[in-house]
Amino acid sequence: MKEIKVVILKVIIFAAVCIVVSAVFQSYETTYYNELALKQLNGGADEYAKLKAYGYIKNYLGYGYVLLFLLLFFKNIVDLAKRCIEALKGKGDKA
Repeated sequence: MKEIKVVILKVIIFAAVCIVVSAVFQSYETTYYNELALKQLNGGADEYAKLKAYGYIKNYLGYGYVLLFLLLFFKNIVDLAKRCIEALKGKGDKA
């Protein structure tokens, strides 16, 4: 039972970290789009193209980050479910 509590705590901490990191990414994304709009209004074609390319790279890195954390999150959930099933069957920790 102690192991199940530890896994639940890990899942809660992991979810909190995901929320904080997502908020940081959202803040940077808002800043990026504001800069992009300003560059477009000021007519700097080279700067606009560089900023737009940076945005594409950042978006793909963001998608990779999200997929990685979803994979790790579901791995923790599956691990928790296995431990719960073992505990219910009586094979798990008796503490």
